[in-house]
Amino acid sequence: VCSSDLAAAAVGAHEASLRLPEDVLAADDEFFFAFEAVERIPVLIVDGDPQRSDAEFVSLALAPGGTAKTGLEPVIRGPDALTGGGLESYRVVFVLNVGSLTARGASALEKFVEDGGGLALFLGDQVRPDVYQAALFGARNSIFPDRKSTRLNSSHTVISYAVFCLKKK
Repeated sequence: VCSSDLAAAAVGAHEASLRLPEDVLAADDEFFFAFEAVERIPVLIVDGDPQRSDAEFVSLALAPGGTAKTGLEPVIRGPDALTGGGLESYRVVFVLNVGSLTARGASALEKFVEDGGGLALFLGDQVRPDVYQAALFGARNSIFPDRKSTRLNSSHTVISYAVFCLKKK
């Protein structure tokens, strides 16, 4: 295991390499890679609870402040943020215990993921499994196509696990 801190001099695309001490296989002693340095990573946190207590907790975990510089910039909104447009200005969307998704909201999330955005669904006691099942699971071109292992149904009286979709390809 090798670790190293890497700091870019400026925002933008960069090339770099990592050199390890010589060994018997010289071909793997240097690793070349490209990366993009960004000033900030905008993150949308959509909370189904009007008091936004879960979102505050997630926001603090992502950007604790003080000397901890994460580069993440969390923005907290209610469920209407999924249908109001503008998801493309975020790199990641967290959906926390949002009771139900409209067809428009599900379509917006689907397009966001297809365009390379990260999505984290944290399901909870307000989630209606039948609505999520219809909106996100099994439908043609849905975010989670035909995954029986993640199927939600009415026997899930309380849903308390996270479902992640980082990128759809």
